[in-house]
Amino acid sequence: MPEAEKQNLVRALDDLFHLSALQADWKDLDEDAVAESLASVLVKTLRADFAYVSIATLHVVVELAYGPSGRLPPAFVPTVRNSLLSAVTDGGKIVSPVSGNQVTVHATPIGNHGEATLIVASERPDFPTDVETLLQRMAASQAMLELRRRETTAPSAYLARLIEASSDFIGIMNLQGRPLFVNPAGLQHVGLADMREASELHIADFLAIGDRDQLRYGVWHRLLSEGHWTGMLRLLNTKSKEARPFLFDCYRLDLPPTGPVAIGIIGKEVSSTSKTSIELKDGTSPAISDEREEAAARLQSLSERERQVLVRLADGQAHKEIAHDLGISVRTVEVHRSRMLRRLGVKTVAEAIKLAVLAGLKE
Repeated sequence: MPEAEKQNLVRALDDLFHLSALQADWKDLDEDAVAESLASVLVKTLRADFAYVSIATLHVVVELAYGPSGRLPPAFVPTVRNSLLSAVTDGGKIVSPVSGNQVTVHATPIGNHGEATLIVASERPDFPTDVETLLQRMAASQAMLELRRRETTAPSAYLARLIEASSDFIGIMNLQGRPLFVNPAGLQHVGLADMREASELHIADFLAIGDRDQLRYGVWHRLLSEGHWTGMLRLLNTKSKEARPFLFDCYRLDLPPTGPVAIGIIGKEVSSTSKTSIELKDGTSPAISDEREEAAARLQSLSERERQVLVRLADGQAHKEIAHDLGISVRTVEVHRSRMLRRLGVKTVAEAIKLAVLAGLKE
């Protein structure tokens, strides 16, 4: 083997060894520092003009560029990003915003769903060689493994303080409706022991059978297209087989530049309201009586049309559906909705629905 080829092979093996050890060095670093470490190693190893890393997942949003002199200022990163866009139409070649020289750009995805990208640029005419392509792929693989490791622990770590004492149902679902996270109280509401059991189900499996089609063919489509849904659904306890009504606030979770990544769900049980009439007969719950009377008094201020709009909002209908049912325009529905919120003294539809439930509002 020629000496030059032998030296190149030794250097490649040394580079592979250092890249394979990256993940161990990342254990105590935050995501931004991990991305910077990845970019700096590649710039040095591949003698690159610059490296660009973009990560956008449910738990991590990082974007940076790194050159031979170190990390580029954040204000300069959009310039790098915009220059890379032209590489698609120019055969992978651009004028480097870092050096001003013509460079070849080589991109490697991190993960299988486009959630992260690693791009390296070099002015060398032979870039990337087969070995350099392998090195870049190995670096991306190390980054993917680290992201996956953090994704398995991030939901509980991120939400623990907020939800540990909550008695509400709080969950995060992927766009297909599979649970990514459900808080302990939420698992109890549906009679499940842990996330392992929950992850094998679909969110519709958490509901009473009569509500599942509404979720699958109405609510979920609306969430993905409009980004928000508020309404009543019944959670089914898989152990007791008891179905109890919950008031749900559901939100589509978006992260630029990826777009929609998950669905956030918060559900508050309202089944205690169904027990109120029994308690009142015995005169044992004046506090609940006062709450119901206050809610009923507030609803008295609504016009008949505003009450009709509120009932339909509580059923989870969209503005277009309400407009069709009532024979009015969508704009008129929005006007009634705004007036209804103002007269009830609340800021959100969820608060208005809670008052309606307390007062037993029916059309």
